[in-house]
Formats: sequence, structure tokens, C-alpha cells
Amino acid sequence: MSNPKPSAADSRLSTTTPPDSSAPAELSAVVDELLNSLSNKFAGVSSEIFAKMDEMSRRL
Repeated sequence: MSNPKPSAADSRLSTTTPPDSSAPAELSAVVDELLNSLSNKFAGVSSEIFAKMDEMSRRL
């Protein structure tokens, strides 16, 4: 049996590249953006829930 020829993807995976020094900063920025987005969504949902609860309590 012959060994299959390595694909282009395999050759790209086998090459080593020096680590990008901006990667940690970029990851940190993405995580900060995600956390801010989640915080804003949570605040919006919380205020909607409290508004619904207030509306329901007025009906009682």
C-alpha cells in the first residue's frame, strides 16, 4: 500500500508560525465586547421582567 499524498490543509497545519504578539490583546478585546453585550442584554431582560411583574401586581 502506498501512503496518500498530504493535502494542502495537512501541509499548512504542519508548518509552524511564530505566535502573534497581538493575539492576547485581540482576544481580550473580543471577550470584553462579548461580556459588555451579555451585560446589556441581561440588563434589558431584567428590566422587562420587572416591568411585567409591576404590571401584574397592579392587576391584583
